[in-house]
Amino acid sequence: MILKTDLILRRFLKRNILRDRIADVKTIIQKRDLLAVGTYAICSQAIFIREMLGLFSGTEFVVSLLISSWLLWVGVGGIKGGRLFKGIFAKRFSAFRGLIVFAALIFPATILFIRYGRGLLVTSPGEMPPFFKSILFCVFAIFPVAFANGLIYNAASKWWGEKTGVISTGVSWVYILEAAGSVVGGLLFSFVLLEFFTQFEISLIISFIMITVILRPFRIRGRFWCRIIFIIILGSGMIFLSNKLDYKSISWLFPEFTLRGFSSSRYGEIAAVQKGGAVSYFSGGSRYFTIPDIQNIEEVVHIPLLSHKNPGRVLIIGGGLAGEIKEIFKHNSVESVDCVQLDDRLMKMVREISKKDNLDKDDFTEDDRVNYFVGDGRLFLKETNNKYDIIIVNTPDPLNLELNRYYTKEFFNTAKSALLPEGIFTISHSSSENFISDALSMVLRTIRKSLDDVFGGVSVIPGTVVHFIGSEREITASEILNNLKKRRLDTQFINMNYIPYRFSEDRLNLISSRTDNLSDVDVNSDLIPILTAYEMFLEFKKKGLNQAARVGKITAVSKWFPVVAGAVIIILIFLIPGEEVAAKLDVWGVGLTSFLFQINLLLAYQSFSGYLYNGIVFLTAFFMAGISIGTWSTYKIPFKFSRDPQGIHAAFIIFSFFYVIWLLVIGRVAIGIITGSIAFIAASFIGGFLTGIFYRVVVSSTLDRLTNQQPAVFYAWDMFGACVGGILGGIFIYPFSGSPGAIALFVFIHISSMLLLTRKWKKTYLSDI
Repeated sequence: MILKTDLILRRFLKRNILRDRIADVKTIIQKRDLLAVGTYAICSQAIFIREMLGLFSGTEFVVSLLISSWLLWVGVGGIKGGRLFKGIFAKRFSAFRGLIVFAALIFPATILFIRYGRGLLVTSPGEMPPFFKSILFCVFAIFPVAFANGLIYNAASKWWGEKTGVISTGVSWVYILEAAGSVVGGLLFSFVLLEFFTQFEISLIISFIMITVILRPFRIRGRFWCRIIFIIILGSGMIFLSNKLDYKSISWLFPEFTLRGFSSSRYGEIAAVQKGGAVSYFSGGSRYFTIPDIQNIEEVVHIPLLSHKNPGRVLIIGGGLAGEIKEIFKHNSVESVDCVQLDDRLMKMVREISKKDNLDKDDFTEDDRVNYFVGDGRLFLKETNNKYDIIIVNTPDPLNLELNRYYTKEFFNTAKSALLPEGIFTISHSSSENFISDALSMVLRTIRKSLDDVFGGVSVIPGTVVHFIGSEREITASEILNNLKKRRLDTQFINMNYIPYRFSEDRLNLISSRTDNLSDVDVNSDLIPILTAYEMFLEFKKKGLNQAARVGKITAVSKWFPVVAGAVIIILIFLIPGEEVAAKLDVWGVGLTSFLFQINLLLAYQSFSGYLYNGIVFLTAFFMAGISIGTWSTYKIPFKFSRDPQGIHAAFIIFSFFYVIWLLVIGRVAIGIITGSIAFIAASFIGGFLTGIFYRVVVSSTLDRLTNQQPAVFYAWDMFGACVGGILGGIFIYPFSGSPGAIALFVFIHISSMLLLTRKWKKTYLSDI
C-alpha cells in the first residue's frame, strides 16, 4: 500500500514538474518572440521613414510626422485592440503569435503600397507633392503595421499578466523585452542590413525571420512538416520576386522616365532616371544633378573661379560627378582639385552609367591633380589642414537639415578658416530671372545675412540661380569680365555676351532691392536652423497654400510663439484631471517630453553630422536600450530613486541642462565624428533610461488597482504623448525655435508635471508602497 501511494505521488510530482517545464519553455519562447517584435518594430519604422522622406524631398521634419503617426496607431492598437478582438484573444498566446505572422506578411506589402502611392502623388520627380494629400497618405499608409504592433503588445501583456498573476509585472516585462529587441534590430539594421540590401529586400528579410521565429518549423514532428513546407515556399518566393518587385516598384516613382539604375545606401535610396538624352540622379527624394547640364555646371564653376585673380587650389563639395572637374581645369592656373562626395554608391552609379553611355572620357579619377574624398563635406573641412583659393558648395536647395548644414554661420566660419588669403567661398540657391517673391526674398536675405556675419564682403550674382560669393571684399562684374578676357575659356554659356547680361543694371538693382534689407530675418545657425522654415514657406507659396505660408511667416517672426502656445495648452490640460487621470497624464507628459527631446536630438545630430539616415536608427536603438535597462533596473534592483516620480522629473531637468551645454560646445569647438556620435548616443541612452524608470514606477504603483482597464493602457498613453511630442518638436518647435525652444518646453513640462500631476496621484498610489 505504501509502495503504491509512493508510486502515485511520484507520478503526480513528475507530471507537475513536466507542466512547470513546459510553462518555463513557453515563457522563454515568448521572450524570444518579444525580442523579435522589437527588432521588427524598429526596422519597419526606419524603412517607412526612409521611404516617406523621398516623398518630401528629404525634409527631416516629416520624420516627426511619420514617427508620431506610428506611435498614434500603436497606441490605438494597444488601448482598443483587446476590446475590438475580444473573442480572438481568448487564447492569448495563440493570438500573440498569429498577430506577429500577420504583421510580418503585411510589412513588405506596405512598402509596395507606399511606392505606388508616391508615384501617384508626385507629378514630377524631385518636386514637392500636394501637401495635405501627402500628409494624409503618411498618416494612414503605415496604419496596418503600426496598429498590429499595438495589438501584439496588448496580447503579450495579457498573456504574461495572467501567467504571473500581476498584470503590472507582465506589462513591464513586455516593455523591457520589446525595447531590448529594438536595440538588436537597430544595430542589425544600421551596420549589417543597410550595407548589403535595399530597403525592400530588408523588409522581406525581416518578415522571413519573424515568421521563422514564430512558427518554429524545424522541430521534427509530423504536425510541423506543413510549417517547414510553408517556410521553404515563402523563402523561395521572396528570393525569386525580391529583385523584380524592387526594381518595378521603384519605376513607379518615375513615370515617363526610364530607370537606368537603382541602389540603396545608408543615406537613402539612389536612382538614376533618363528622359531624352539627359540622365538625372536622385538621392533621398532630392535631385542632385543632371548629365548633361552644361549651363548650370559652367555657372557653378566659372563664376567663382573668374572672381579670383589666380585660382590654384580648389575644393568642391557635393560635386565633381557631372563634369565640374573638366570645367575647372580650363583655368590653366589650377594646380589641384579636391572633391568631397558623401555617398560612394552614388559615385559608383554615375561612373557605371557614364561608361555605358561612353561619357567617361572626361573621368579624372586617375588624374594626379584630383583627389576624391568620400564623406561629409562639413566634417572634411573641420578636420583637414588644407587651404584653398576657391571653395565651391554645389548642393541642392536647403529643404532639409542635411543640406541646411551648408548654409549656417557655423559652416561659413569653418569654410572661411580653410581659405587662403584672398580666397573665395561660393554657394548658390535657385531663384527667378525677373521676379522675386516675398517668400523667396526671405530665403535669399537669410543666406546673405548669415554670410555677412562671417565674411567682410558678400557679392550676390542674380539669375535663375543666385550665386553668393563670400570673401574679404565684394566682387564686381568688371573683375569677372576682365579675367574672362585674359583666360579665353572654351565655354558655351559663360562668355563675353553672357556675363554682361547676367550683370545688367536692372538685374543687379532687383537682387539688391530684395536682399539688402536684413532687419526682419535672422542668422541661420545650427541651434536655430530658421532657413529650413523659410524654405517650407517658399514651398507652401509655390503650391498655392497661402494660409499656411502666412501662419508660418508669423511664427517665423515670433520664434518663441510655438513654445509659449505649447506651454499654455499644457498647463490647461494639466489643471483638469483627478488622481487616476493624473497618473495617465503624467505618463503622457513624460512620453511627450522624451520624444520632444529625442526628435531634437536626432535633428541636432543631423546638423552635427549629416548622417540622419543612419543615425536615426542607432540613436533610437540606444534610446530603447535606455528604456529597457531603466525599466529592468527598477524591477530587479529596487532603489529609493525609482520610487520617487518627482525626483525623476528633477533628474530630467538636470539632464537637459547638461545637454544644452553639450550643444553649445559642439557649436564652438571642432569635435570629431566618433567623439560627437558617442556623446549623442550617451544622451539618447540617458533620456531612455529615465523614461524607463518613470514608466515602471507609475505602472507598478497604479495599474493593478485600476478596474476595467486594458493592460496596455499606460503604454498607449505613453505612445499618445510621444506622438504629440514628435509633432510639436519636429514640425512646430525645432524649425522655428531650434534646440533652445525645444529644451525650454521640455523643462517647463517636467516642472508642471511635478507640481500639478505627480503630487495628485502620488498621495493615493504611492502612500503604502
